[in-house]
Parts: sequence; C-alpha cells; structure tokens
Amino acid sequence: MVGEASFVHATALVIGETGLLIRGVSGAGKSALALALLALAEERFYFARLIGDDRIHVETYGNRVILRPHVAIAGQIERRGRGILTLPFLDAAVARCVVSIEDHALSRLPDRLEEETILAGIPLPLLRLEPGLPPHERAAGLWSDFRRMGFL
Repeated sequence: MVGEASFVHATALVIGETGLLIRGVSGAGKSALALALLALAEERFYFARLIGDDRIHVETYGNRVILRPHVAIAGQIERRGRGILTLPFLDAAVARCVVSIEDHALSRLPDRLEEETILAGIPLPLLRLEPGLPPHERAAGLWSDFRRMGFL
C-alpha cells in the first residue's frame, strides 16, 4: 500500500543496497557529504549512486520509505563554488538510514548507533553529525558507522 508522498529538503544516495537521506539546513554540506560518500564508495569498490539533491520525494510503500529524485533535477547535484554537476543516478531506493548534519555541537559521547527518527511515519536509524567537519572526514566516520550497523 502506498502512503502519502511529500518532498523534503535533503540529499539522497544509495551505497550498496542502503538508501541514505542526508538532511540539514541550507549550506550545511549535504551535497558535499554526498559527493564525498560517492567518491569513498567508488574508491572501495562499492556500488553507489546519487538519488537526488535538494528536493527528495519521500513516500511509504508498505512499511518502507522510498526515496526518489525530483523529476526536474534528477541526476543533478550542486558542488558549492563550482556549479551543478550531472551524475549517474537511480530513480528510487529504500531508505535505511537518515543522516542529520546538525547546526549545533553534539554531546561528547553520544550513542550514535541507537537513535531513531520518524520519516514518513516509519522509524529509521538516525546518525547526527556536528557542523564544520570536512566532508571527507564526515564520510569516513559514517562509513565506519554503516559497517557497524550492517549496511556495508
């Protein structure tokens, strides 16, 4: 059964079979993080593709959240200071995790692998990132988290 659909301001990609939704305020580094994760996946010989940048269509199908690109900008991602890039993309993926780039510092010892968020009425694991870290450092840290969570 298909549930209600909406668009969210976020970036989405898939690594292996894991659909990821990256959210944060404008300018937080969502696109840069997605590009860093795509590069890291390629470097480590994992399948990875952009789903979409800026506007992500989110809908439920049964007990799963489906991520899709906005049709007008599918395959496009902004690289700040360089303009719009066109990349290979997937039309859809099942969301397995939400990454949130926070606009404030996090506690020193958060239990990063135990948080959840609700997306389109479905609970999903939530990984919070502090602001200001370089994208490649964020990507490397997330890669370790994804492995511990069984996504890679």
